[in-house]
Amino acid sequence: MPATMTADYITEAAQNLSLPELDAVMERLTTIRAHRRVSALSQTEADLLKRIETAVPLTALQRRKTLKAQRELTDEEHSEFARLTDEIETAEAGRIDLLSELAALRGVTLPEVARQLGLGRP
Repeated sequence: MPATMTADYITEAAQNLSLPELDAVMERLTTIRAHRRVSALSQTEADLLKRIETAVPLTALQRRKTLKAQRELTDEEHSEFARLTDEIETAEAGRIDLLSELAALRGVTLPEVARQLGLGRP
């Protein structure tokens, strides 16, 4: 065995394993890789998840809902409704960008990351 393990050395050694032994090694390697990815990605993912959660201002959503429920709007309220709608649409687009970033980080598609988070189609 060499002083420093290399991928080539491990690959050569794996060629001498039986199929059950090779499966066991692969399972262990996959676990090691997953643990390393989780620890490296966890802070980045946490930051992205927080930004995704707060991307669309709740106060804007609530105010727009209130205005939408009214039968008639004054000119000022109509302008506010239009401004809030633009603000929310812009925030939603930013949220989709963040979801895409998270999907790339996790190595999945955008619809899959939305499913993982329990969101509707982004």
